[in-house]
Amino acid sequence: MILRMGSERLDLPAEIGRMHGIPRRVYEHWCRVAALEDGIPTLAAFHMKAVAYADPYICLVGVEEDPRRYRMLRVGEDLISHYGADFTDKCLDELNVRNIDAIIELDNDIVATRTPIAALVTIGLLGIPIIRLNGIGVPLVDETGRISHIVSCTTREMFGFGV
Repeated sequence: MILRMGSERLDLPAEIGRMHGIPRRVYEHWCRVAALEDGIPTLAAFHMKAVAYADPYICLVGVEEDPRRYRMLRVGEDLISHYGADFTDKCLDELNVRNIDAIIELDNDIVATRTPIAALVTIGLLGIPIIRLNGIGVPLVDETGRISHIVSCTTREMFGFGV
């Protein structure tokens, strides 16, 4: 398993230890189901209702082939609020949002490696942390074993500046 942050690849289990909250719980659910399924779970086995606590932060992405595209099948309320738009039924390559190429690259990595990807990113200004992103993306397969879906879960933590 890998972690991808920028162009650096790190060991995912080590980063999971640093993760917290809802994304970590979604990852742990995926691991439990993967163990029961003896491999990557299907969408039905993953059972989205089991992670209903994460609904505002979850995106369910369908993986389309020929050409490869990623269609947003379900977009959590937190992401809708953050972007000011609901991207349900849109493909990632149709979106005009910052860092979309990096998101597509991460999804490509999930499909190519068939493993989860974690991201722990702190965004700052002049060395002062402003927001921390804590996220996970996990693959799901169809009945043929092809990666058919990606479930991503990302939370944001805002830092106060105080006076």
